[in-house]
Amino acid sequence: MPEAAKKKSEVGIKAFAEYYYALIEYTIQTNDTKPIKQVTKRTCVECGSTYIDPFDNNKKAGSWLAGANIKAVITKTILQPDQGIALYTTTQGEMSLYMSDGTLQGVFPATPTPAPMMMLLRFEKGWLVESMEYLDEKS
Repeated sequence: MPEAAKKKSEVGIKAFAEYYYALIEYTIQTNDTKPIKQVTKRTCVECGSTYIDPFDNNKKAGSWLAGANIKAVITKTILQPDQGIALYTTTQGEMSLYMSDGTLQGVFPATPTPAPMMMLLRFEKGWLVESMEYLDEKS
């Protein structure tokens, strides 16, 4: 984890959110969820249902994803006493799902436009992700 991501500051929030997305990309490419679990609270439903549980299952089944290239662009950070908020947009490249025998199971298309999102963080000896939410672009 970058030193900046350990700071309880707006700069720390930005660095941590960027680091978290690097962990998401690592998880997708390796099926190794241990690093992302260390900085994620189970209150984060999106984290568990999208980035942790499916990749634990892929690892058990011997399947894997290729591609993704997920990127996040942090647009605003807000520091509160023990919490932080990161507002950002995210994009994802095409992903291919392979079964344990190497058979291509399916292809997930790239996102056509950046998706606006929010990450709520809690500071407990370091930043932890409490929740991630897609934001309505019309809000």
